[in-house]
Amino acid sequence: MNGVLRRALQEKQKLELIYMADQGKISQRVIRVVSIQEETVLAYCTSRKEIR
Repeated sequence: MNGVLRRALQEKQKLELIYMADQGKISQRVIRVVSIQEETVLAYCTSRKEIR
């Protein structure tokens, strides 16, 4: 996973994430990775139009 995130950051590619949110709800987002620091990823969420 780390390699995919780093490559997306370097190549300025968008990624589609599908994950389990609160209370087991499945959520889907398209993001653009802004930075990676240790175990934290900052990304721009195209749905919410903000960095998360």
